[in-house]
Amino acid sequence: MKKISFRLYVACLFLCLAQLGFCANTLKYYVSPSGNDRAEGMRQTPWKTLGYALERVQAVLRKSQNTDVYLYVANGDYEVMKTIDISDLRGNNSLTVCAMEKGKARLVGSKRIVSFRNLGRREAKRIPSLARSKVLCADLRMMGITDYGVAVGDYHRADLYCNGERQVMARYPNDGFLKVDEAQGGTRQSDGSTVEGILRYTDSHISMLAEEADPHLFGYWHYDWYDSYETIERMDTRSRTLYLKKPYHTYGYKKGARFYVVNALCELDMPCEYYLDRSAGILYWYPPKNFRRDVDEVTLSVSGASPMVAITNCEHVTLDGIALEGGRRTAIKIKNGYENRILDCRVSRFGDNGIEIDGGKKHVVRGCLIEQLGLRGISAYGGDRATLDNADFLVENNIIRNVSNYKHTYQQSVFFSGCGMTVSHNYFTGNYSSAMRFDGNNLVAEYNRIENVVTESDDQGGFDAWGDASYRGIVLRYNYWKGMKGHGNINKVAAIRLDDVISGVMIYGNIFEDCGSKEFSTVTVHGGKDNVIQNNVFLNCLSAVLILRYDGKYWATQIATEKAQEKLFKTVNVRSKLYQESYPELKKDIMSSVLVNTVSDNLVVNCPTFLPNDYDKLVKRNNHLIRSNESLRSIVNDTNLKKFGMKPVFFEQMGTRGNIYE
Repeated sequence: MKKISFRLYVACLFLCLAQLGFCANTLKYYVSPSGNDRAEGMRQTPWKTLGYALERVQAVLRKSQNTDVYLYVANGDYEVMKTIDISDLRGNNSLTVCAMEKGKARLVGSKRIVSFRNLGRREAKRIPSLARSKVLCADLRMMGITDYGVAVGDYHRADLYCNGERQVMARYPNDGFLKVDEAQGGTRQSDGSTVEGILRYTDSHISMLAEEADPHLFGYWHYDWYDSYETIERMDTRSRTLYLKKPYHTYGYKKGARFYVVNALCELDMPCEYYLDRSAGILYWYPPKNFRRDVDEVTLSVSGASPMVAITNCEHVTLDGIALEGGRRTAIKIKNGYENRILDCRVSRFGDNGIEIDGGKKHVVRGCLIEQLGLRGISAYGGDRATLDNADFLVENNIIRNVSNYKHTYQQSVFFSGCGMTVSHNYFTGNYSSAMRFDGNNLVAEYNRIENVVTESDDQGGFDAWGDASYRGIVLRYNYWKGMKGHGNINKVAAIRLDDVISGVMIYGNIFEDCGSKEFSTVTVHGGKDNVIQNNVFLNCLSAVLILRYDGKYWATQIATEKAQEKLFKTVNVRSKLYQESYPELKKDIMSSVLVNTVSDNLVVNCPTFLPNDYDKLVKRNNHLIRSNESLRSIVNDTNLKKFGMKPVFFEQMGTRGNIYE
């Protein structure tokens, strides 16, 4: 009887609590472009603006407990000119902002350009004669667009798109680069370069810039791994000399540096090029072939909202299936909080980063399409390296393509700094530089597909890590890498590059096809140790594995610097019990110059070179060098790999899994 009474008591208590609102409660609200912000936000009476709707539902959540709120967003465009804030939602509630039809509810930070006209006679003078009949004009002021941003700059650029494809500021030459004939600045550096931007040119065509209002130069002025835009202050066409504005390029200028001209009306001579006269508010555009005025969508980014959506100090907030398009800054920023998720969203045509994550725990970006960005795809900071407290971020099943369109170096598809993140089942393509860079500990990249990256910058890898021997627990496994081999004078390109003392990385079960360059191998280790390169397949690669500075002198020099010592023993402590139990290789003296790396159980197919730098401390076991005319799938088949004593590499699982934007 006592047991029955107790059960009845619990059941009654549960029912009472439910009536008092302590059990899970689900509320649904709606927003639509055809709605009304004075309405109730119900299915038949939706709100009109997303910002207002979110203010209302946040007010509900702050007064609730154990409540799940769904805000359904109908198809259509929602103009966003100031940041949409979601903030301080904590506890046992949740908020899901979901599209009624994924990808069809669009948050838009751009304006459509609809009224084009042909060139007038006066306007045509500066435009190349062969292009004059093709170029169209639009008076932006007549369309209510009065903020034209800047031509070049990390922020506040006004970018033009046609049917979602980024158009190009009028440039010269249309492809490739020019070369600096002579760097003439008065302050010489040890390598002969100059601090001041005084540059002599030989191409007389550049003299036409003397009549331009705001011409700029994009270039790799000293190193082929660091680019910048420079502004012309004045020029002497007689001596063919350019005088650049301060501040000068970080590393100075050298003879032979590659560059090209941007933002010059006199260079508007190719389809998809444009020029914006900011003083007059006139857009000049050479449309692509088969452009249809009444059908095709031409847009100019105008919103300076930074970010477009901010999720700050929140728990359990989800954006599901929303499209964010056409802003000048960042699309989404998550700051702190717990278990916030970006699911099946489309992030496209932003001048800055696509998604930024700054702190918090267990945030997820899954199933998204992230494309056409000026800087990075995803930029994330989290966890605590000193205590090895993992952020547990997850980036999964995304397509990230055509990023780094403004700045071409160090703007990765995914960047992470901190401790604890997994990057899994993504597809990365179309990046001038690296697809991934990890700065930290306990980081995993697995089952990704990486193609057509590192297309312009040099001394880079599809995956890149640099300069800190305390980074540990990095695992790169079961990824497919293709086509990272450099071109022209770009000779230092790798699929995976561990640069300047990066150590303790596991590279396992990867497939490398058509990778490696003249000076870098497919996997390049620059002065590090305790790295393991195991059970990988190299197919048609110029060179498989390169380990540089193998005599240990480089390690001893680098590891003894004040900056390196601070990284090892102050930022973190590699001699602590925590670090040595987590990373057993650190039980050896980190100051030792003995560079032991392991290359074992790899299959190397049709590669002219396997290990161009062999040395006595390199551990080599069971590597197989063969020639074969079989297909990639046949080579990586489990049965074939077993013949060589290798384990499966799971090729069919690499890449995205049912991403809705494929």
